[in-house]
Amino acid sequence: MLDQPMYTKIVERIHDTKPQKQLSPGERKNNLKKAFRGNLKEYQKAGTPKRILVIDDIYTTGSTAEAVTTALKQLGVQEVYVFCIAIGKGFS
Repeated sequence: MLDQPMYTKIVERIHDTKPQKQLSPGERKNNLKKAFRGNLKEYQKAGTPKRILVIDDIYTTGSTAEAVTTALKQLGVQEVYVFCIAIGKGFS
């Protein structure tokens, strides 16, 4: 669609977390702290891109987008764009 490669292993979940839909906005953020990390080997295999588009299913409080963006920035990604399929209740 975008004529760009797709890399699904640059960010990996390192801790199981509770389902976000069961949590308050504050709990959602805490639930995802340190849940993700960047995979340096996969990032290097991808050619160390400086801009990445993250695609997620739903955006409610932004906690997942923030956690994944943090992991990518720690690898050296300079620009992270997030595309979500839907916006859930709780977004303001």
